[in-house]
Amino acid sequence: MRRLIIPLLLLIMATGCAATAAAPPGDGTGGAAAGSDWPRTIEYPGGSVTLAAAPQRVVALSSDVADVALQLVEPARIAAVPTLTTNPNQSLRSAAAGKVAGRLASAAGADPESVLSFDPDLVLVTTRHDAESDAFAILEQAGVPILAITNTWSDPTMYADNVRLIGRALGTETEAEKLITDYQARWQRVADATSGLADDQRPLAGQLRVIGDTIYLSGPGSINQAVLGAAGTRQVSDVLGLQKSQPAATEQLISAAPTHLVVLDSTGKGRSQYDTLFGSPGMAAVPAVAEGQILVLPAAAMSSGSGGIDGLEAIAHWLHPDLVPAP
Repeated sequence: MRRLIIPLLLLIMATGCAATAAAPPGDGTGGAAAGSDWPRTIEYPGGSVTLAAAPQRVVALSSDVADVALQLVEPARIAAVPTLTTNPNQSLRSAAAGKVAGRLASAAGADPESVLSFDPDLVLVTTRHDAESDAFAILEQAGVPILAITNTWSDPTMYADNVRLIGRALGTETEAEKLITDYQARWQRVADATSGLADDQRPLAGQLRVIGDTIYLSGPGSINQAVLGAAGTRQVSDVLGLQKSQPAATEQLISAAPTHLVVLDSTGKGRSQYDTLFGSPGMAAVPAVAEGQILVLPAAAMSSGSGGIDGLEAIAHWLHPDLVPAP
């Protein structure tokens, strides 16, 4: 990807892409942010970005940062989002994303020229994957103002930190704090309700999701694990000693014998995406399969950009309806 840097720089010179665009006065409603606290420098782990004014042409390269931005500003302030964000199975912000004119394949598939074609005054990206890190490096070297989220969004603290950081960059600190307060209150209600459960009252649960053509068993490194824990479970990933999510193996599921399984639907096909796995030899003896203790949730409910809060409430109510009310 380094060979793209020179043509990218030439493109910037040709188009006159400005690193800091002026913003019109705002109304304090998440449109054009008002206030005199500009220019401002936003520090983040590993770097910083200086903005002359509240960004008005934000390009979100990753779906998680897009989900947050769409909760903090009007779609008119966002120039482009990943196509994934417009899919209601993948994003709780799909309706708002549909009002954004620009589309990008993803951080992994977005070439720098396509990003620059939107004339961004701020690019948001999560750099957890190699391709996203590559995109960040090229755009940063080209002088594009870019804010990188460098953590994994894997617990409520990280989610709150990320929302606060993005809110600072967008000039929507008040909206960000409201979002964080609501999120933390919802999470704490569930965590408090399940905190007194003994181990034998906590079902052994796992989560599956389809990525591409592969079914993955969720492990550490995503919000899923924090959600399952707060929902009042013991986790299959702990029993198996997983260090990260990995392709689901029937032998592992048979050995772990989960009593409950959460399966994420990212395509709209529901449980049928998992029929081949559940129909594999030996899987009928897995308690969750034998007893039909399988909850299908839209993948959007567990998205990093939502902090998994809808998923937490749904799973906790499914497992402990006497403790957690229906969402």
